[in-house]
Amino acid sequence: MVEDDIGRCAFAPMCLFEIVSPSVSKLWKVERTDGLDLLLWPNEFLVEFFHDDLSDGEPQAASVFRAVCDQIKAEARRDRLKVV
Repeated sequence: MVEDDIGRCAFAPMCLFEIVSPSVSKLWKVERTDGLDLLLWPNEFLVEFFHDDLSDGEPQAASVFRAVCDQIKAEARRDRLKVV
C-alpha cells in the first residue's frame, strides 16, 4: 500500500520499491484476479468496489482505509522494536 502525502490510497508499480524485509504483514492477503493478476492487499481492500467507494469519499470506506493504515503502521512499529 502506498499512502500519498495527504493520506489517500495511491498506487505505484512494484518496480519502484526496494524489498527491505522478506516478511509480509499478517494483515495482507494474496489473491489472483480473473485476469490472472496477483493482488497483495489487506483483506478489507479486496471487498468489491472498495477502491471506488474510497475514491468517491464514501465515509465507511475512508474509515476502513484509515483503520487499516493505522494497523499496518502499528505492526511496523512493533516489528522495528523487535529488531536486535
